[in-house]
Amino acid sequence: MKFEYALMGARGRMGQAIVKNQEAFGAECVSELGRNISEVKELSKDCKILIDFSLPEATPSVLAFCREHSLKLVSGVTGYSNSQIEDLKKYSEENAVFWSPNMSLGVAIFKHMLKSLNAAKDWDYHLHEAHHIHKLDRPSGTAKYLQKATEDVVGKEVPVTDMRGGGVFGVHELYAMSPEEEIQITHRAYNREVFAKGALKAALWMQAKDKGFYSMDDMF
Repeated sequence: MKFEYALMGARGRMGQAIVKNQEAFGAECVSELGRNISEVKELSKDCKILIDFSLPEATPSVLAFCREHSLKLVSGVTGYSNSQIEDLKKYSEENAVFWSPNMSLGVAIFKHMLKSLNAAKDWDYHLHEAHHIHKLDRPSGTAKYLQKATEDVVGKEVPVTDMRGGGVFGVHELYAMSPEEEIQITHRAYNREVFAKGALKAALWMQAKDKGFYSMDDMF
């Protein structure tokens, strides 16, 4: 039996990629939402989750819609403010919320690899990211996510640089440098499918959750 979901940002590139890949995960989009979200009053009784790939500005409308229809939320939105993240966490006390600025397994593995840098806290670090010309937030949400994760391990500020150009889906490179040697960790996304599949996998995983605030760290 397919699980039903509503999709915010359905007409965007990520929304289209999610719908394209839904069948492989036994999922069906029953409501495509956009700026009209506040006007949608009816929803299939079997729809229990909303996948959101819109913009941070839509957060109040998205959370209001989730409350009205008692929906779990899977968000891949980047660029949230601290107060918006707190709003998500507050809603997670009522219903389950999954948020990750990057839905790929590769980035989750990247983050876990950072733990080994505890042995090289005195090295120099630099994070660089590149995305397509249409990417609005810079540095990217993923870059900020990896920056904080690295800083938590090495105990000092890690600078970030960014580049926008062409059709690059997403590249994140961390340089760890000592006077004698260098380590480079790179994640490169080849297409949007990896993020769409990650979001659908998260939505499927969330079916068994009730309340709580979750991320990729919890799923893998």
